[in-house]
This record gives sequence, C-alpha cells and structure tokens, in this order.
Amino acid sequence: MLEKQQIGYECVEYKPIRTWNILKSVANLFSNVYSLYRITGFSEVDIVCSNSTTSHIYAGFLSFLIKKPVIWIMHDYSAIKPLERFFRMSLARIVAVSDSIKRYYSGDHKYSVIPNGFRFDSIVTDSKQVMKYKKSHGEIFVIGLFGSLIALKGAIYLVEAIHKLTSRGVSVKALLVGDLIEREMWYYNALLEYIDRNGLRDHITLHEFVHPPFSLMKSCDVITNCSISDYGGPESFGRVIVEAMYLKIPVISTNVGGPAEIIENEVNGLLIPEKDSDALAHAIMRLIDNDELAVQMSSRAHEMVKKKYDAKIVTVKWSAMFAAIGMN
Repeated sequence: MLEKQQIGYECVEYKPIRTWNILKSVANLFSNVYSLYRITGFSEVDIVCSNSTTSHIYAGFLSFLIKKPVIWIMHDYSAIKPLERFFRMSLARIVAVSDSIKRYYSGDHKYSVIPNGFRFDSIVTDSKQVMKYKKSHGEIFVIGLFGSLIALKGAIYLVEAIHKLTSRGVSVKALLVGDLIEREMWYYNALLEYIDRNGLRDHITLHEFVHPPFSLMKSCDVITNCSISDYGGPESFGRVIVEAMYLKIPVISTNVGGPAEIIENEVNGLLIPEKDSDALAHAIMRLIDNDELAVQMSSRAHEMVKKKYDAKIVTVKWSAMFAAIGMN
C-alpha cells in the first residue's frame, strides 16, 4: 500500500524482547530503541506515532531522546497503563479512540479523543449475496453478532436470550460470525455445551468470519454487541456498530465502553445493561414488534455515522490536533 501511494518507508529489524533471558531482553529493547533513534533522530521524519502496546514502549523511550513530537494512539485497555504515567511527561499528545479509553488512562490535558475513521464508500453489499444469505436463514428473525468468539464479546448472553425467546414460542435465530481463538477455546466449548444442552442447534448458527462481512451483516434483522467489562473489556470502540449503522441495520448494544458513546439510547439504537440476557431478549422483542421504531432508529444512525465517523471528517480532527502541537 505504501509503495502504491509512493510513500517512502524503511524497515527496522526487530529483536525480540520477550525472552526468558532478562539481560538479553533488556539488551534487545535498547538495541531496538537505538535503531529507531537512528532513523527518526537524524532524518526528515517530523513526527513519530505509535499504534500498539509494544510500539508505545519504543516510542516512549524515543520521546526522551529526539526533539520531535511523539504521539501514542491508544486503541485498547493496554497493560501499558503503569508506564503511561511515566512516559506521558515527554509525549506530545496521546490520542484515544474513545472517551472510555481516555478515562481508563490518566486522561489529562495531553489527551485528545479522535475516533476511528471509515471509508464508507468501501462498505458495500451484493444484493444477490444478501438474498442468498437470507434464503439460508429461512423465514425467521435473525440477530447477528460479529466478532471473535471470545469471552469479552459476550456471545453467551445472546444465546441465553435466544433460549428465553424460543421458549416463549418466538421465531428467532442468532447468527454468530467470528473466528475461533485458540487460547479461548474453553469459551467456544462452553457455548456449544449450552447450545446442545438446551436444544438450540436450530436457533444458533455459527459462521466463520467472511471478508468483507457486509452482505452477511445486511442479511440480519438486528446486529448486537454483547461485550462485557471483564476479560480485558469493555469494547474500546465498536467498529461493527458503526458499520451496521451505515448499512441501516438496527443495533442493540451493552451500555459499556466505546459502544455506549456511539449509540444514543432510543434515538439511533438500544442500550442494555451488560450480562443481562433478559434485557437483551426484551430489546429484541421491541424491534420484532415495532418495525417503525427499527426503521427510525436505523435511519438516524445512518445519518449520524456519516457526519461523525467519515474518514474525511476524522482527518480534519487529526489535522487540528497536529496544528495544536505545532505541526503545520
């Protein structure tokens, strides 16, 4: 991509810092920092941005060594929190993708909140593929959950809600779309055990992730986010929510983390307490029983995300932030 855009770049050999030999790890750490210092300190690089936990560590050390602005871009609730209080004194700015992330850290004057930007022209659906998916679902109300099948995503609460609804004779199905993560196979197995124990095989479809997912998303009547505050949560932003809103699909989400900032309850979506399958079942029934509510909320959501999360609009916020730290 960089070559296609004719943007110059240089690769640095990375020496692993997670080894059993502590002295070697420390030596590799400083070797990596020096390699980056050589590139950034004596070149035409104007600004340094880091985008992950490991890169934040390197950028933090660099911020003490180079006379150029260094910016951390915080996407999640990282284990780097203890180091943030040390490094922030030399960082030019810390950018959080949501107020939830900002609050998790110190959230002082060095923080800016700039959400993820979206190229909405790339969020397209294939009508024939959508109809194919809908045909496979059958004549039934479909609730989609898109995300890795891990504990943080809270899929079990959607499964429980489906159990409650089907027990009352409501015709619904959950579509769980996401990859399996080896370290959390225990959670996937627990889901399967619950599904089998309660005879839900006909009401729960497990689907591997597809790219792009938009036609499959559009085949759903509702998109849910059931993320919880445990297991490294809550959700830091809510990319699937924005995508669903752009596609005019009604959204239900737990009221924690980044999603609670995207959704205005009862206006462009529904917010429910986390870990509450009864509240989720009730919210689903409201949308089943009230088509007008679903259409109104999804229409408002569509207009909202275009105004707030379009990449061009987010780029303006980045430009303003760079100007604030003296980068014209």
